Amino acid sequence: MVSTHGDDASSNSMPATSSSHEGLTSKRRGRGRAKNNKLRSYAQLMGGKPTIVIPPDLTQPVGHNLHMFKAELGIICRCYAPIAAATWREMEEFQNTTLRLRLEV
Repeated sequence: MVSTHGDDASSNSMPATSSSHEGLTSKRRGRGRAKNNKLRSYAQLMGGKPTIVIPPDLTQPVGHNLHMFKAELGIICRCYAPIAAATWREMEEFQNTTLRLRLEV
């Protein structure tokens, strides 16, 4: 006699309609949106934005708030800059304006 329910001793497989990995990816959480917690807590404690110093003889910021500034720039670029544009000139005008407004200190 042929068994259709898989209850004999030689059958170790699961039924074809059930999957052991079914629904696992829907319950996973991602890392979430990027946020600069240090900058937000600084703004709350000090009541304003941190001071960024860029000396005239250098092309990069220096000082204590440098790391918060660089982290915020990275977040803005990852979230809002177009992937296809390698330079400011390659972006559309509205994209350029949006990034510059978000970058203003």
